[in-house]
Amino acid sequence: YLNLSYSFLAAFFFYILTSVLPYKQTQKKIQPIIRQKINNIKTDVDSIILEFSRELSEQKNSNIFKNKEEIIRIMGSKTWTDFVPMWQTLYKKDISYIALISIYGTQIKTKSLEIIQLYKEYMESNQISDLELLANKKIFSLALQFYQMDISLDDPNGKAHLIDEFYDMYSLIRKIFQSCK
Repeated sequence: YLNLSYSFLAAFFFYILTSVLPYKQTQKKIQPIIRQKINNIKTDVDSIILEFSRELSEQKNSNIFKNKEEIIRIMGSKTWTDFVPMWQTLYKKDISYIALISIYGTQIKTKSLEIIQLYKEYMESNQISDLELLANKKIFSLALQFYQMDISLDDPNGKAHLIDEFYDMYSLIRKIFQSCK
């Protein structure tokens, strides 16, 4: 029985050395890459808020926006079918605010699914499920529908619903980003 015990111990240590340690080392190296990719998504969301906050009297760095009331006020201050002035100036493109959300939404969805596809074996299950939730957020499909169909956003309840959906997405990306620390 003693020889059998030594064999099990040797096999266990061999498993640790050949499987567990290399996996942990790779995971440690990949975590900063995952964090940076999630930060890129957070930057896309912050860019949306920044564009909505431009030309307001108290324009701030978008990283400061944290509470729902401020997001509602900033996003509610714009007519979403108006063109984004910065895009007109820099890129010479007439992009409406709703189109901006749709454009960034497509990028956010693609980036989220790419992170899952490339790094899922090195991520925690809650990170994967949160990224899947992010990729399937309603704000992206709603923005795309409003943009493509050229539907009016004059109804305050409809606009408020879109802002609520945006804030849900905003809160989720903050949660995902915090889980990567």
